[in-house]
Amino acid sequence: MVRAMRALMVCLLFSCAASKPQAPAEAAPGDPPPALAAAECQADADCALTHVPENNCCPNLCVARVVTAKHAAELQSQAASCGRPCPRMSCAPPRFRIVPACSQGRCISKSVRQDD
Repeated sequence: MVRAMRALMVCLLFSCAASKPQAPAEAAPGDPPPALAAAECQADADCALTHVPENNCCPNLCVARVVTAKHAAELQSQAASCGRPCPRMSCAPPRFRIVPACSQGRCISKSVRQDD
């Protein structure tokens, strides 16, 4: 049984490694990639938290992700007009608080203990 499981794992590993990732859509010369453009910032105030996952309109992440403040506002307005009912998530209380910050021109997340 263990041998069969190992063989299956090896097959899965090789099939994942052999799969060719799709090339991203071509951007205009000089344009930053969309992911980088969405994360550009000058100060911590340029960054914000969102519970909306990428390519979705429902705020259903238990742990918020950091995006630019502009993108967070866009996501919030999209969530209001999602066109479908969004599920209410039941999440465990967070152990850490996520704080958005700007570091080297990119929005990043910092974890802070809840009691701070």
